[in-house]
Amino acid sequence: MLLVKDIIYIIWKVFVRTKFPAHHASLIVLVLSVCATIYGVYQGVRVPDVKEYEFRIENLGQDLDGMKIAMLVDIHSSSLNQHEFVKSVVNRTNSLNPDLILIPGDFVDGKVENRSKDLTPLNELTAKFGVYGTTGNHEYYYDYENWMKFLPENGVRILENEHVVIESGDSKLIIAGIPDPTGGRMGLTPPNLSLALKDSPNAPVILMDHQPGAARNNSKHNITLQLSGHTHGGQMPGIYQFVKRANGGFVRGWYDVDGMKLYVSPGTSQWDGFIIRLFDHSEITLFTLRTK
Repeated sequence: MLLVKDIIYIIWKVFVRTKFPAHHASLIVLVLSVCATIYGVYQGVRVPDVKEYEFRIENLGQDLDGMKIAMLVDIHSSSLNQHEFVKSVVNRTNSLNPDLILIPGDFVDGKVENRSKDLTPLNELTAKFGVYGTTGNHEYYYDYENWMKFLPENGVRILENEHVVIESGDSKLIIAGIPDPTGGRMGLTPPNLSLALKDSPNAPVILMDHQPGAARNNSKHNITLQLSGHTHGGQMPGIYQFVKRANGGFVRGWYDVDGMKLYVSPGTSQWDGFIIRLFDHSEITLFTLRTK
């Protein structure tokens, strides 16, 4: 806001040539900043709406036509997003009656001893074909090994360079997951998509990869759809372009990456280190799969 005010001041001095109303301009900046902050914090902490998409897959079998997949990502359970928030997200997700729930990372900010109660509602997620997740970068910052025990005990199977095959009748769908590259940099398991897809059948592949930046490399592995988060949708005008540059040009929504579809969610919640969202709504995403 101050930058905008300074630009207006320069234009005023060049073209208007009368005294600039600095006092009134500062008051306007203050009022607009307070209003934008209140609105932005509200958008950052509220229970997200549902965003629905229909996604057509050429090789999808008829028995999986109409399958509903709910996507949660960047839950970021913390002192900001506690038990009641996560419970509300779980209830809203269950109300969609999804067949499958996918959570590609950033479950939590904190240690198991402090935040486990906040994430216990995940155990109430219900889906015919199960609940699967992958690690995000924040899992490695806080008590990684204990979280990798806690999450499967509370209903979320973590796919770490592995896949599962969803079957209905004669139709098959592969769900693959790779760990966040942060783990590799910390001496833990790095992402390995070839290993994740080893011995997989000939069927469409949906990949969970927390960060979207590797999409171009992932597209070389015959992936049908990559699901990512991490960017929080850019969060607000002004830093959107910085977030985009840091993530291979991907920041939110749909992308066509060398024949592979990529969907980058703006996130289900918000990191407590920067909770403002301006013109960037969080979401629970629901995909309905259709045959082409």
